[in-house]
Amino acid sequence: MKQTQILAIVATLGLAGSAVAAGPAPVPDLFKSLLACRSVADSSARLACYDGKAAALDTAAAKGDVAVIDRETVKRERKENFGRGISHITKAILPMNDKDVAEIEVVVRSATRNGDGGWVLSMTDGSRWTQMDSTLLGREPRSGSKVKIRRAALGSYKMIIDGGPAIKAKRLG
Repeated sequence: MKQTQILAIVATLGLAGSAVAAGPAPVPDLFKSLLACRSVADSSARLACYDGKAAALDTAAAKGDVAVIDRETVKRERKENFGRGISHITKAILPMNDKDVAEIEVVVRSATRNGDGGWVLSMTDGSRWTQMDSTLLGREPRSGSKVKIRRAALGSYKMIIDGGPAIKAKRLG
């Protein structure tokens, strides 16, 4: 078993409260000890090593001491949290290019006005977005409207509703 063949990244859950440095998270000792079993020359001893370390890793995962996260889970989490800016754990565990989720497409479930006369849109994916500028839309958003939301400059977001003009938007929830 080669380390490059392992598709999952194991990270300690304690990372959530720590400062996130650039690059991948450090590999926990428990996982390193599993990989060290590769160097055991005797087949029976190597198998026993793998069995013991795998059992310890399984126990730690069951207790919540470690988590195993693959690339698809990270992509899904980033898409679900697009606009929230809270993907710190998965960003540290499995760094990806910001272009991996630079835009999402969603559908409006309901549309109401905010206190400033802009729009608040509840989407079918459960997210809520509000208009942050005074751009007038050619057509009012309604249930079923198709929306593209993309990253813009300085951490802001632009929303295009039914192919209309781009408006500045902020995720509420």
